[in-house]
This record gives sequence, C-alpha cells and structure tokens, in this order.
Amino acid sequence: MSGLNLLEFERLLEDRHGHCLRLLELSRQQRDLIDGGNFTALLGVLGQKQQILGRLEGQKHRQPALVEFWRSRRESLASRDRDRCERLLAEIDGVLARLVGEEQVSSEFLARQRDATRQELEQLHLGSEVHRAYRDGMAPTTTRHLDVGG
Repeated sequence: MSGLNLLEFERLLEDRHGHCLRLLELSRQQRDLIDGGNFTALLGVLGQKQQILGRLEGQKHRQPALVEFWRSRRESLASRDRDRCERLLAEIDGVLARLVGEEQVSSEFLARQRDATRQELEQLHLGSEVHRAYRDGMAPTTTRHLDVGG
C-alpha cells in the first residue's frame, strides 16, 4: 500500500469516520438498553458493535500506510485537500472521544448494577442462613433426626 493516493486516503478516513459514528450510535443504544434493563436486545447491539470492530481490525494493516501518507504528504497537499483531511481527522477524534465517554458511562452503570445484585444475593443468602438457624434451633430433637433404620 505504499502507493496510497489522496483519494484512497480520504476514502479510508471517511470509512473509519462512518464506522466510528455507527459505534457511537450503537453505544448510545446500548446505554438506553442497559438503563431499561433490556439485556436481550443489548446482546444484539453488542453483536453489531463487534462486527464493526472486526471491520476496523481488518483495516488495521492499512494504518502504517495512512500515517506515512499523512506525514509525508500533508505539507505538500493543496490547502483545500489538507483542510478536508484535517477536518475528517478532527471529526474522527471527536467521535472517538464521545464514544469513550459513552462506553465509560455504560461500564460504570453495569458495574453499579453488578454490585447491587451481588449485595442483594448476599442479603438473600444471609436471610436463608438465619432462617435455617432459627428453624434448626426451634425444632425438637426428634424432628431434626429421622431414624430411617427402624
């Protein structure tokens, strides 16, 4: 990919920008589904996100060529072309920053839900232990032991 030209560079940036926008949209849907407790639909959204991340991963081999193109050709590009590319790069950075924020909010919410669920389960377990101890303490000796031998 050493022969990358401006058109290819712009197309790759636009493609990456589109993927990042779609990830941001899906992350917002993810947050709404988490807030609403719709974990079945959440699995579908996570699957879509995984597909996009897979596509981005598949393009990773192009990353060095993109960086090299920008470093070597940036100053020699016409100002209109350079401005367009810089605008795309800035938009990608902005979308990625919002995406990280969305993911952080979702992660924190899920962690709080996990902790609350753990605490509820611990309380239920403690309650059943108290119930068992109370039941065993109140039962007469004869009902605590069943003589199956006769």
